[in-house]
Amino acid sequence: MNPFRKKEKQLTREQLRRRVLVMLALAGLLCIFALVAPYVTPNDPNMPNAAYMNAAPCKEFPLGADRYGRCVLSRVMIGARTSIFSAVVLVFVSFVAGSLLGMLCGWYGGILDTLIMRLADIFLAFPQMVLAIAVAGVLGGSLLNAMIALGITGWTLYARLARTHTMALKHEPFILAAKMNGSSGPQIMLRHILPNMIGPLTVNAATQIGTNMIGIAGLSFLGLGVVPPKAEWGSMINEARAYVQLAPWSVFVPAVAVIVTVMVFNYLGDAVRDYSDVSEAK
Repeated sequence: MNPFRKKEKQLTREQLRRRVLVMLALAGLLCIFALVAPYVTPNDPNMPNAAYMNAAPCKEFPLGADRYGRCVLSRVMIGARTSIFSAVVLVFVSFVAGSLLGMLCGWYGGILDTLIMRLADIFLAFPQMVLAIAVAGVLGGSLLNAMIALGITGWTLYARLARTHTMALKHEPFILAAKMNGSSGPQIMLRHILPNMIGPLTVNAATQIGTNMIGIAGLSFLGLGVVPPKAEWGSMINEARAYVQLAPWSVFVPAVAVIVTVMVFNYLGDAVRDYSDVSEAK
């Protein structure tokens, strides 16, 4: 047995709860930082300055300047809003759409279930990033198109999970009692089935935020996401990679921002999953 996994299993429910709260606080701080960033940037993030092209960190530019003389720190701060909230919005939309489709398939079955699940199987047959690159290449480069490209397959995870839980719950006695009381299918799904499976769906959503953040940054790095001069961490790395030897700070700073932020949200997802597993076991 993996000793690290064994140590994880020894954590108590209270310890896991504290870990969730700590990671949730860190994720909340990142979101607050992204919200207030436009009001606290030290310089105009889109203002070029020929006198400071690829300038090293200095008093005017604490983390240096890029090839256009723009403040790297200001652009990273502005890019936080784009990188973080685009991933959160994408997860939320995929969560809602996939959960609704999954509940409909599990509740009604028949041809609707067959069509939607076979469509999900087709999307799952392709690697997500490869399919996203193809879709974004057809639609063109923009943040919205990058989110659409990733959302094409993102909903399938929630749809399959919601379908499985709906099929398991719809024959339970409390569901049969709701039917006898005259509740309609949509009312039962929203009032009784959804509350009983919101936990597993939320855990799945928490683990997907970091993944979608990497996906958006990757598409932007390839020129298929956010279009410069709009600040986004992936596009910033792409713009600066040719000058990594002259101005390494313009590459490393946004790269570190991506790594740290994705780690926080991934640890949050892991903490929520572990806490959920312990709660269900009890």
